[in-house]
Amino acid sequence: MALGVMIANLSDAADVSEVISAIREPHVVMGCQGISQEYLPYLISGRYVGMDLRGLGEGRLPTAGLIARLAERGIDRVVNAGTLAGLLDTTIGLRVAKGLDQLEAEAETQRLAAMKLERAFARAGIRPVWLAGTVPEFGVGQGIRNDTEAPLRSRELHAAVRRAKAAVSDSPVACAWLDHGQDSPGMKTFDTDEKLKNLAGRPPPAYPRVLVKIVVHARHSPFDPPMIGPPTIKWAINAHVRAIMIDAERGVIVSREKTLRRAAAAGIAIIGV
Repeated sequence: MALGVMIANLSDAADVSEVISAIREPHVVMGCQGISQEYLPYLISGRYVGMDLRGLGEGRLPTAGLIARLAERGIDRVVNAGTLAGLLDTTIGLRVAKGLDQLEAEAETQRLAAMKLERAFARAGIRPVWLAGTVPEFGVGQGIRNDTEAPLRSRELHAAVRRAKAAVSDSPVACAWLDHGQDSPGMKTFDTDEKLKNLAGRPPPAYPRVLVKIVVHARHSPFDPPMIGPPTIKWAINAHVRAIMIDAERGVIVSREKTLRRAAAAGIAIIGV
C-alpha cells in the first residue's frame, strides 16, 4: 500500500519538495496545479496523480475518477504537504468572502473542504493522516525549539494558550491566535501570513505579541495542521511578534533548520506546547 501526498502551492515548491524528500515510505504525489519539472520523475514512473479540486470551496466532492486512480495506485492513506488554505488558494479562482464576514466565510470554506475531502476518501477506504507523523523530523516537540529566551514568564505564556484555546475551540481547521495580553483584545485568523502582513509597519504593541497555533477541536482535520515556515518568520518579524507557540504533537515546522535559525536571529522564541 502507498501514501498519497497532496501538494498545491508551487510558489512554495522548495518547501514542499523538502517535505516529499523526507518521506521514506512508498508514496504517490497528488498535484492540484500544473506539474512542475521537479515532479516529472513521479509522472514518468506512474507515481503522480493530477487532482482537480476547484469545486471544493463550493462543497463539491472530488470526482469518482480521481478516487479510482488513487485506488489503482494502492493508496490507503493521504496527507497534505501544506495547509488547507494553500490547497484552496490554488484550486479556487475567486473567494466570495468580503468585508466584515471574511473571517467566518474563510473558516466555513476551509471546514467544508476538509469535510468533503475526508468523506470522499473515507468512502474509498483512504484515511487522512497527520503530516507530523509522516515526517517526524519536521515535528515540533515540547518546549523552546531554538536558542532564544521567551519574552514572557511561563504563567503568562500559559495564559496566552488558554485564551487561544477559548478563541479557536469551535474550529476544526487551523486557526491562529495573536495574543496581546489579558488587557488587550487578541485576534484570530485563518490566514496567518496575510494577517501578519497587515500588521507590518504598525507600532509594536505595549505587551509582547505572541502567535499561537494549536489543535483544540476534537475533530480537527489532519489536512490542516498548525504549520510555520520561513515566510511565517519573515512576516512575524515585521509584525513585532516575540514568540510563536505551536502544537508540540501535531504542529509542523517546514524547512526546520532555516525557520528556527531565522527566528533565533530575530529574537523570536519558537515554543512547542
